[in-house]
Amino acid sequence: MPLRTALTILLIPVFWGLGPAPADLMAQEPLSLQEAIDLARGHNPSLQIVQGQEEVADWEVRSAWGSLLPSFSLGSGVSWQGAGEQRIGSLTAGQLGFGDQPSFLFSSFNLGLDYTLSGRTLRAPARAEASRTATRARSRSAEADLVMEVTEAYLDLLRQDQQIELTGRELERAEANLRLARGQEAVGSATTLDVMQAEVQVGRAEVAVLQAEQGARTARLGLLRSMGVELDREIVPTTELQVEPVRRTEEELFQLAVEHSPGLEALRAEEEAASVEVSSARSAYYPSLSLQAGWSGFTRRASQSDFILRQLDGQVEQQIGQCEFQNEIFRRLAEPLPEQDCDRFFLTDQQREAALSVNERFPFDFTRQPPQVSLTVSVPIFQGLNRQHQVESARLERRNAAHRLRERELAVRVDIARLLAEARTAYETVQMEARNQELLEAQLRLARNEFELGNIAFLQLSEAEAERAQADRDHTEAVFRYHETIARLEALVGLPPGAF
Repeated sequence: MPLRTALTILLIPVFWGLGPAPADLMAQEPLSLQEAIDLARGHNPSLQIVQGQEEVADWEVRSAWGSLLPSFSLGSGVSWQGAGEQRIGSLTAGQLGFGDQPSFLFSSFNLGLDYTLSGRTLRAPARAEASRTATRARSRSAEADLVMEVTEAYLDLLRQDQQIELTGRELERAEANLRLARGQEAVGSATTLDVMQAEVQVGRAEVAVLQAEQGARTARLGLLRSMGVELDREIVPTTELQVEPVRRTEEELFQLAVEHSPGLEALRAEEEAASVEVSSARSAYYPSLSLQAGWSGFTRRASQSDFILRQLDGQVEQQIGQCEFQNEIFRRLAEPLPEQDCDRFFLTDQQREAALSVNERFPFDFTRQPPQVSLTVSVPIFQGLNRQHQVESARLERRNAAHRLRERELAVRVDIARLLAEARTAYETVQMEARNQELLEAQLRLARNEFELGNIAFLQLSEAEAERAQADRDHTEAVFRYHETIARLEALVGLPPGAF
């Protein structure tokens, strides 16, 4: 048996030698391990959920950078006020000389700028970047876990298909032994008991075939579920499995894990994010700056033009009254002052037209209000130890992240040593089981010849047959145990399947 064992599995669950395979099974879809992994990356729902967090993290980074920019707002509105008596403070409009108010239409606009800058705002982009890095690392770790899950499911399907092949061969040999026992019975070299024992062997082999087929169907469904595709697909694994000596050293594998392991990468990213969180918590001690600016305008339209003219007349009358009151004071002084000309207060036609034209400005000819700008600088002095609590909590999380990384590195080193020893043991086991197969195959041929010559009973042939079948199972199990160990080792150090 060569040291290099290649198993190319293209199996169809039918009994060998009983006729051609069904036509529907001939149309099964070949699928390699890499194709299964690629399909899982694109269709597995759990991975899609995890990878969707990367888009959220990208937007968090954009939002953090956007927080460094000022915010602008523009508003406009239209309102209506009905006619009636209005209250202005503790008085009414009528008491102030503005009675008989008509209804009004109002329109306005406002333009605002708001800019706030603080230590936490300045640290927001760094926090978001570190969080995104950690999110991407967790996504890659989840992808690596999925690759391992698919690889194990693929190997399980190969194992179950191999069991179908082994049980099929056992059934062929059992049927051949049954024919041999019947022939020996016909010539008097075997008994009816020998024939019955051969028939029992055939029945057991048929049960084993059915169980193997059921195991293959279950394994196929498990692989399809891991891939995230429809469960009604008919697939046949085609990847060749090769058993080779393990030549990498423990230190080489650990260095590969440090450089490529998604799990270690995720923990390093979390430690970096925790360090950035400490800086962000300290920024609560920094002063903050707030800048606000605004500009607005309004216009209105009275439902009655006569109200505008009455307002103008009332203003002129008020001015004339004030002028006459001042002249009365001037006349009563010990040394009277020159009186003012009260006839200069009058309302011209142009003023009346101008006032009426103002009423027609609604809704877009606004009266601008003076712009306003305010700048505020706030220096935090004491906030009840809340800031120090946040800083200490962030420091503790950073230490915990470092401890988790160190713990994981130690676990990886131990797992590498364990899996490396298991892989080497599995390789040696495959070689020994292959030699056992050769010896038991020779023993089975010898037992069959001896039974044909009538030198041994059928029970001895049955025992040789059972030992040969067990050798096949042990060799197959050793091969798949080797590949499962190699797959775990590759996943542990961050290598793709087959790269070891």
